[in-house]
Amino acid sequence: MIPREKLDEILGRIDIVSLVSEYVPLKKMGQNFKGLCPFHGEKTPSFMVSQEKQIFHCFGCSEGGNAFGFLMKMEKYSFPEAVKKLAEMAGVDLPTDGKTEDTTSRDEKEALFKVNRYASWFFTDNLKKAGSEKIQAYLAQRKISEKTIEEFKLGFAPDSWEGLIRFFQVKQIPLHYAEMLGLAKKRKEGSPKGGSHYDFFRNRLIFPIMDAEARVIGFSGRRLDDNSEESKYINSAESPIYHKGNSIYGLAQAKTALREKGETILVEGNVDLIRLSQEGIKNVAAPLGTALTLPQIRTLKRFAEKFVLLFDGDAAGMKAMLRAIPLFFEAGYHPRVVELLEGDDPDSFVKIHGAGPLSQKIADAPLAMEWILLRHLTNVGGKPSQKIEAAQKILPFLQMLPSSLEKKSYTARLSQFLGISDKDLEGLEKLPKEKSRYETSTTQERQQTQSLQALRGGTVSQKISLERILLQLYVKDPHAMEGLLGGEVFSRFEDEGLKNLGAKLKEQYQQTGNVAPERFLSQEENPEVNNLLSELALVGESWSEKELFQKMALDCVFQWKKKQLHNELKQITNEIQLAEFKDDQKLLTELISRKNEVTKVLSSLKQIL
Repeated sequence: MIPREKLDEILGRIDIVSLVSEYVPLKKMGQNFKGLCPFHGEKTPSFMVSQEKQIFHCFGCSEGGNAFGFLMKMEKYSFPEAVKKLAEMAGVDLPTDGKTEDTTSRDEKEALFKVNRYASWFFTDNLKKAGSEKIQAYLAQRKISEKTIEEFKLGFAPDSWEGLIRFFQVKQIPLHYAEMLGLAKKRKEGSPKGGSHYDFFRNRLIFPIMDAEARVIGFSGRRLDDNSEESKYINSAESPIYHKGNSIYGLAQAKTALREKGETILVEGNVDLIRLSQEGIKNVAAPLGTALTLPQIRTLKRFAEKFVLLFDGDAAGMKAMLRAIPLFFEAGYHPRVVELLEGDDPDSFVKIHGAGPLSQKIADAPLAMEWILLRHLTNVGGKPSQKIEAAQKILPFLQMLPSSLEKKSYTARLSQFLGISDKDLEGLEKLPKEKSRYETSTTQERQQTQSLQALRGGTVSQKISLERILLQLYVKDPHAMEGLLGGEVFSRFEDEGLKNLGAKLKEQYQQTGNVAPERFLSQEENPEVNNLLSELALVGESWSEKELFQKMALDCVFQWKKKQLHNELKQITNEIQLAEFKDDQKLLTELISRKNEVTKVLSSLKQIL
C-alpha cells in the first residue's frame, strides 16, 4: 500500500498539463486547457484539463481523473504501474514493504537488464562483421530492409563457443548473470574445452525480445541451416525479467499502433511480424513460438481490445488457431479469424500478393464463431449422425462464448442449419463433458469483479439525473445548497453511488469548510466514480453567474422535493392497501390522514413551480 503522502507528493511534482500535452495538443481556454479527447473520436474539443486542480475531464465521453488516471487510460497501466512511472518522472522514491520487491531484487533486475542490453549490442554489432554473410543473405532473401533490421535490433550470434563470453569478460560482466539469463551455459567439470561457460546462442539470427518499455528481456534465435536437426527457434531461459508465457514479441514496436487501431493482429512467427510491420501493417504481435496464453492476452488488452488471428495456413496453424479461440472467449473477447490457404503464411502471402490484399482479408475477417460454423458445416452430410458429429464439434466453442446474446443467436442458426430442433440441440449441450482445460482464473477474476461492484453498493448512473445535478450544485456552493436541501438530503438519494459520494463530499465540507472532489481521485478505484469526480470538479465553472446558479439550484431542489413527495405518496398508498387487507381501521385512519397532508404539500409545491 503506497502511503497517501507519497501519492500527494508525486501529484504535487507532476504538471498534468505537461503530461497530457505529450499525447494531446492543448490550447489555453480561460483558466483551463482544451483539446480533442484521446479516448473517443470527436471533431469539436470537449476535453478539459485544469492546471489549478491538476485534473482532466471529457464532457463528451465522461472520462476523467488526475495524472495517475490519465496515464492508466493512455498506457493501459495498472494503478501501481502508473504510480511507479510518475514517481520516476517526478524524482520521488517510493517506499518498500513486504508487498513490494526489496532493493536487492530491484538492483538485480536492473543488472540483468544491463547484461541483456550489452548482449544485444554484441549481436547487432556482429551482424555487420565478417562471418555474417550467410545471415545477410537470409535477410535479403526474406526482403528484410536495413531500416527494419535497425528498428527490431536484429543481430547475429557467431558460430563460436565463447564469443559472447569473451565480450562479457572484457566488459567485466559477472558470468553468473549471463547464466541466469540463459545467455551462457556452465561447462561440466573437467571439460577438455576449458573455460567455465559457453555461449547458448551460436550461429543464429537473433531477435531481441523487449517489454512495453523497450527494455530487452530476452532473446529468440533462429537457426540458419534448415536441414539441421537443431530446433528451428530457441529462446532465452526463464529469468526474473523474462517469462515466456507472459511476454509478447514486437510489443515495444507495435504498442502505439495497437492503441491507435484498437486492434491486435496476432501472428505465429517473428519473421511474419517483422515482414507485416515493414509493409505498413504495424499493429501486429506474436506469442514467441509457443501456444498463446491468457497472461499474453491480458498484456495485449492493455493496448487494444479487439483481436485478429492470422496464423499459418498449414495443419499446425489451424490447430493453434483452434487452441487460441477458447482462451479469448474465456478472457471475454470474440476475436476475428483470417484463414490462409494451405502452405501460406503471412510472410509468403505478402511476398506473392502484396500488403493490400492481406489488409483486405484482415478487414473482411469473420468472427471466430462464424468461422467455426463455416469450417464444420460447409461440407456436412445429410445423415443425422453426420449432423450430430458436426454439432458436437461446434458446441464446445459455442458454450464458451462470452456474450449470452451471441450464444443464443448462434444456437438458433446452428439449430436451423442442421434441421435439429432447439430441444434436441439443447439435449446435445447437456451431454456430460469434461472440464475445459481452458477454464482458468479469468472466470474467477470476472466473478470477483462483479462481487466487488455489488459490495460497493451499486455503480454511478451515467444518465443526467436530478441527483447528479444536485451533487454538481453542492460542489459549486455547499453553503447555499445546505440551506436549500437540509442536512439529510444525500441519505435520501436513490442512486447508491451518488449517495455514497455525496456523503463523502458533505463530510469533507464539514471538516474543511470547502468541497474539492479532485482530492478523492487517488483514493477511488472505481473508474466510473473517478470520471464523475473529475466532472464535478470542472462542471461548476460553467455556472459562474450567480443568477444562473440560483435559478438552477431552486428549480432542481423543487423538482427533487416533488419527486420525493410522489415517492412518499406511492408508499403510503401501498400501506393503505395493506391496512385494508388486514382490516386495521386505526392504522388506516392514520395513513389516510398522512396521505392528505402529503397531497396538500405536493399541491402547494406544484403551484409554486
